[in-house]
Amino acid sequence: MENYHKSKILAILIGILPLIFELSSNLWKGDNGFFIASAAYGLILLLLALSIPLEDLDQWFLEKTLSLLSVFLALTVIINNLDIFPLSEIGALYQLTIISYMGILYFLDRHFNTKNLVLLLLNLNVLAQLSIKAGTLLILIISVLTFVFYLIRVMVTFSEQLRPFLLCVYLIVLLISLVWYVPELPEGILGNLSWNIVIQAT
Repeated sequence: MENYHKSKILAILIGILPLIFELSSNLWKGDNGFFIASAAYGLILLLLALSIPLEDLDQWFLEKTLSLLSVFLALTVIINNLDIFPLSEIGALYQLTIISYMGILYFLDRHFNTKNLVLLLLNLNVLAQLSIKAGTLLILIISVLTFVFYLIRVMVTFSEQLRPFLLCVYLIVLLISLVWYVPELPEGILGNLSWNIVIQAT
């Protein structure tokens, strides 16, 4: 029971990382202040994690952590939109969102429910608002691999039955990531692609 409470606290502390990053960065201006605050917080997480047996950090812990992380990432963006404080650690937030996005895609396969669908939408919303150069390519790669591996399990290895709703969600996510990535292609590539489409059409 004690380890359960510790793992629950650890999940919460990891979940609020986005707020910790932004608060520490805004309160202690400069790289040194943010580094000291982040290092101290990381040390607390490490010590707490080492006090919990590895078998207690199970799938429940991971899903709980990713759920909280998704919610607090969305909350951090909302606070920024309300002009309470500006986002100053966009790179760190983007990395956390990518981790959360991948994890929710995984758990959506394991538990296809409303909660995970909402969490997926929250992650997509955060990714849409955090503009990172070449980040859309990473999102596209993740979405493609998720979609392809699911099709392999269904159509090649037959290790899983086809779930139309899950397939539709993966396809929609893939199309969204493709729409985000296409504008970042060089203009020459887009021009040649359009020209080839016109030639083939005629």
